[in-house]
Amino acid sequence: MQEYEDYLLEYSSDYKKVKEAYPGDAMFDLFFGKGNWQQVIFKNTQVFDFEGLKGRYQSCSYALEEDSPQFHNAMDALRVIFERHQQNGKVTHWYHTVLYYGKLEYID
Repeated sequence: MQEYEDYLLEYSSDYKKVKEAYPGDAMFDLFFGKGNWQQVIFKNTQVFDFEGLKGRYQSCSYALEEDSPQFHNAMDALRVIFERHQQNGKVTHWYHTVLYYGKLEYID
């Protein structure tokens, strides 16, 4: 949900920095050796009521603390997103998990 991504960019302490720090292909080439690794992407969903969505946000390292001056605005904005997308009091959060694997070579 692009709206939630935009929300994280606006109401998080360093979400953009965390997102940009994800390793890319060059990092895996360095670690495993060029062409010696693969990736598998697993699509996942989580279904939340509002309290669950709020908890999901608050469990992130980049979430605003409750004593932050912007925290109440962040919760109001999250409620608006939830209400816009909820069906029967729930929203589905789609995401993917990327698994990288390869064979390490022993160099003596």
